[in-house]
Amino acid sequence: MTETASPPPAITPEKVMTTYIALRDKRAALKKRFEELDEQLKADMAKMDSWLLKKLNDVGTDSIKNAAGTAYISETVRAGCADWTLFWKWCADNERVDMLEKRVASKAIQDYMEEHNNELPPGITITVYRDVIVRRAST
Repeated sequence: MTETASPPPAITPEKVMTTYIALRDKRAALKKRFEELDEQLKADMAKMDSWLLKKLNDVGTDSIKNAAGTAYISETVRAGCADWTLFWKWCADNERVDMLEKRVASKAIQDYMEEHNNELPPGITITVYRDVIVRRAST
């Protein structure tokens, strides 16, 4: 008597679709869990950023280097406009269209301030963001 193998179960669209949906649901659950954990990690890191920024400010330095790595302050300047009418007129009168993008050109404003003893063009405000960057020590 010869043994015959039973045929493999038939693959049907319903089985494939059921499995596909189960995998999609599993991915969604994993993604949700990851995002929850990631938010907590980002919150913990933000607290450490604040602590390091305060420490750097208290010590009066822009960087700290140790065996773990280097923490340093990175500044980002962003310009905004409080009065577009005034600023547009000023740009036109002074032929400074280089200061315009769809937003105020922060780099051009910074350059202007350096050239004019920190004076701002009319209608412009600036905000300086200070962030702490932590690099891993090279091995």
